[in-house]
Amino acid sequence: MSQNRHNWSQMSLDEFLGFYRGTIYPEMLQDDLDPTETTPTYEWLTEQGYSGMAYALREHHDLSLNEFFVEVVGDVDDDEGDGYDWGICHEPTVDAIQEFLEAKADRRNLADSTTRSRKYKLAQFARKYEKHHGSADLLEHLDDPDNESDELRRCMQVFDEFNDELSTNGTKLKYCDVVRQFYEHLVEFFGAEFNPIDRVSKQYDWERKDSDNLTVDRAGMRDIYESTGSNEDRLLVLALGAWGLRPNEVGSAHVSQFVLGSGDLSLDATLDNGIVLLAVTTDGTAVENATVSVDGEEIGTTDYDGRLRFPLDGRPAVEVQVTADRTTQTVVYAAEDGDLDAVDDAVDPHITFDERKNGPGSVSLLFGQDVLEQRIETLATEDWNGYLFPSKRSSSGHITAETVNNRFKKLAEDAGATVDGATPTAKMGRRFWYSIYSDATEAFVEQLGGIASDQGSSSAEIVYSNYLSEEDRRKGRRAMREELAQVFGN
Repeated sequence: MSQNRHNWSQMSLDEFLGFYRGTIYPEMLQDDLDPTETTPTYEWLTEQGYSGMAYALREHHDLSLNEFFVEVVGDVDDDEGDGYDWGICHEPTVDAIQEFLEAKADRRNLADSTTRSRKYKLAQFARKYEKHHGSADLLEHLDDPDNESDELRRCMQVFDEFNDELSTNGTKLKYCDVVRQFYEHLVEFFGAEFNPIDRVSKQYDWERKDSDNLTVDRAGMRDIYESTGSNEDRLLVLALGAWGLRPNEVGSAHVSQFVLGSGDLSLDATLDNGIVLLAVTTDGTAVENATVSVDGEEIGTTDYDGRLRFPLDGRPAVEVQVTADRTTQTVVYAAEDGDLDAVDDAVDPHITFDERKNGPGSVSLLFGQDVLEQRIETLATEDWNGYLFPSKRSSSGHITAETVNNRFKKLAEDAGATVDGATPTAKMGRRFWYSIYSDATEAFVEQLGGIASDQGSSSAEIVYSNYLSEEDRRKGRRAMREELAQVFGN
């Protein structure tokens, strides 16, 4: 793993591109990966210590990892071979866009990254226009002023899609501005009679004060949580504010995604003449027929006393995993001075994702497991489809992100919570989690003293992910859990 660390949030697209060329590309070759045939995965980047790229690209450049590697890195590669894939079937439109980009770049001395960003936005617009209208001919209707209203409607369909897909008002305005400049270029140099984009931004509320970085404060989130009148509502608020899930991830959350800790499941292991005696209890009661695995291999189940014996076989440490009643507890024991000491709860409760845009494949559940387990117990009937927020009216079987947002806003209204004078949205609830996570991580790293500066990193999150020992990270998780308990606890 490379020991170079970068302040991702301060990097331009050109700097990201340089980092890819100078670091990622050769490291992929060292791992027998062909950069000309594949893009690095989030998991691979994390293993190399570059997990911060995903968040910085998304938040500061509105690009997913895949978009960066395909559209930015791939754009440069294709430019070198004069083969950029526009994804449309209308050469006059491509020629007009190219002429616009070259003219702006030459006359305004624009950075290469700015030109690539504009090319990407215009290519996206043209592809969506072709998808909606069967043709990517952006020039066809511009020679007659009588076509202006119809062409505005055609362009609005594209921007309706952008409005749904893009994450911030600022990004939506950037797309609109680039497309508007392109059509303005057509009016000035190609004889177009009108610019259909002149009135687009007025159809949306993008010009209002951007609330994309605003979040609910602690008092507001506490009020929202206390306004909940059901376990279902409490779980929805926790999923956003305590787990940091996106609204669509909340709506589609399925019981199969959750790997839960023990709740009240307790493990106790002692060593006697090389034999480990394991006792499993819950609330002081022995747990019979609990499945036990040692170092990843299932060895049997507990007896009626909740006990199981197995040989240590001279191992200096052993990982014991116990599963009972849909919950799992894993503990690592170290053999010292003829006894066993628990040194690690190896598996924290978490939710897993098969695919997750711009993020890790699992999210820790540091708080609220009792609310989750109560929800599962309530829903656990023969005809339950497994979704935590099921919907019989939806073909998907679960509620939508829009419904999550509406429910959260209703709870906020009931609580009288506001952000900048407006009712907070579900996205603001999720930003609360990131805000409190960032604060807790930074405070914890500061307590350790000097690590960030010693490692040449200004990011507490990078230090937390890459430089701390597992024991320190466990302490960090406990600190985050305590912060969440102050907001959502009794």
